[in-house]
Amino acid sequence: MSHELKYILKNNKIQNYLVNHNSFSPRSIEFITSSIHDQEFTATEFEKFVLINFDRPDKIWRHAYEQQINDIDRFLLNTMLSFGDSVHYLQIENAFDARLNYEATYNNYQKPVMAFRNSFQRLENGFIIEENHNSGFYTFINPSLVDFLISHIRTSLDEVTRISDSVFYINQLLVRIFPVNGVSLKHYPSAYLQQRIISKYKYFIKNESKDEDCFNVALFVYYYIQKNEKFIIDRLSEIDNWICVVESYENKTNLNLFLKSVESQEIVELIRTISNRILTPVLVSEQNLEDALTTLNIFEVKYHVIPKDILDKGLMGEIESHFEDLLNENIEECIGKLLTYSFAQDFVDEEEQLIIKIQDSLLQFGIKTSANLSLFSDYDWQEIGTENHIAELMDKDD
Repeated sequence: MSHELKYILKNNKIQNYLVNHNSFSPRSIEFITSSIHDQEFTATEFEKFVLINFDRPDKIWRHAYEQQINDIDRFLLNTMLSFGDSVHYLQIENAFDARLNYEATYNNYQKPVMAFRNSFQRLENGFIIEENHNSGFYTFINPSLVDFLISHIRTSLDEVTRISDSVFYINQLLVRIFPVNGVSLKHYPSAYLQQRIISKYKYFIKNESKDEDCFNVALFVYYYIQKNEKFIIDRLSEIDNWICVVESYENKTNLNLFLKSVESQEIVELIRTISNRILTPVLVSEQNLEDALTTLNIFEVKYHVIPKDILDKGLMGEIESHFEDLLNENIEECIGKLLTYSFAQDFVDEEEQLIIKIQDSLLQFGIKTSANLSLFSDYDWQEIGTENHIAELMDKDD
C-alpha cells in the first residue's frame, strides 16, 4: 500500500468515521484494504471509495460471503440466520449437523472432519460474535450482515428450501422462513417438509422444550399445512404447562395472533375446553393494560370464557394481582403525561374516571382490583397546570 493511501486510513477523520459507522466490522476493513490490491487508486479516489462503500455494506458483505469463506461456512451462517437474532452455541451445532446430514443424503455432499468446530472458528469475530451479557449465545457481528443474508437468500429459492427442509428445531421455521406475522422467505413449505412435519413431528419435540415445541408444531401446521385440524388439536392437547409457551415474547405474540385468527370450530372448542389452563398464563404474560383487556375480550367473545366461571381462587388471585399492577402502571404513565399539560386538573378527573370504569368492567369477569387512585392526589394539579400554561405562553412570545 502506498504512503498516500496509508495516510488516508490514518487520518483521524476517516478513522473516526469508520469505527463509529454502523457497518464497521473486521470484514469491512479487510474488504477496504484488499480492494487496494485489485484496483489502482489515487488518494482522492481511495477516500471516496472508503466513504461510499461503508454506506453500502451489502457490497462489503457480498464480497466476504462469496469470496472469503467456503460452502461449509455459508451453511453455518444460513443455518444461524434461521434462528433469528441470537442463538445458543449448542443449538447452532445441532442445527448445523442436521444441515450437513441433509446435504450428504440429498446432495451427495462430503462431510469434512470437525466441520462445525473449524467453520465456527473461521467465522467467529469476523461474522459472528458472542453476546456480551449472555454467555454461550451468539449473534451476527453487524445488523448489515443480517440484512445482506436475508436479501441474498431471498433470491435463491433452492437455498431457502434446503435450509427449511433440513431444520433440527421447529422454531427455525417460524422466525424468518415461515413467520406467523411478517414476510416469509418462501410462500409455502416443500412437500418433503410437510410430510416430515406431519409424520415425524416427534423429531421436533425436544424433551427440554416439549410444551413450546408442541405449540410451534401446531402453529406451523395451522398456518402452512392445510386441513389438519385433528393434528393441531392433538398437539395442543399435549401441552401440559402453557407458562412455558408464553415465556418468550415471540411465542406470546404468535399465540395471541393464533387465538384471534382461529376459525375452525373444532379448534375453538378445544381452546374453550382447556381455557382453564391457558387463560391465566396468557393474561399474566401481557405487559400493558390495553393488551390484557384485549385478550380478556377475545376469550369472552370468541371462546365464551369468563375467568370467574372456570378458575379457582388461586388462579383468580394471580389475574387480579396482575391487573392491579397494570392499572397502577397505567396511572403512573398518565401522571407522567399530565405533568406536562396545561389545565391538568381537567384531565386528571377524566383519567380517574377511566380507571374506575375499567375496574367496574373487570368486575363483570370476577376480577376484583383496587387501583391506587390516591397517586393522583400527590400533586397540586391546579398549580402544575397553571405553570405549564404560563410556560406555553412564554414559548409563543419567544
